[in-house]
Amino acid sequence: MICGHLESDPADRRGHTALNPKVIVEILSPSTEEYDRGEKLLQYQQVPSIEEVVLIAQDQRAVEVFRRAAGGFERVVVTEGSFRLSSIACELALDDVYRNPLAT
Repeated sequence: MICGHLESDPADRRGHTALNPKVIVEILSPSTEEYDRGEKLLQYQQVPSIEEVVLIAQDQRAVEVFRRAAGGFERVVVTEGSFRLSSIACELALDDVYRNPLAT
């Protein structure tokens, strides 16, 4: 999802490529988790506009927030309560992240 005041790539006619993202959110899956935590995370950290990378586990209630800091990226693990995405001034409750939209 692209929202806010992001530049989009003019070569992307569908407007799906952001040139200056602030936050990246990845839902981890068994088949891609190793890549998402490794090479892909390192690539994201090289993008100057990215301030936070969020990894959301599927197999447990755990969210990892990698936040740009003076010496690189700091890792914060959240397993209860809520977490803040400072770059977009957003507070998210774990209950909302893991809410089943099909539950009654």
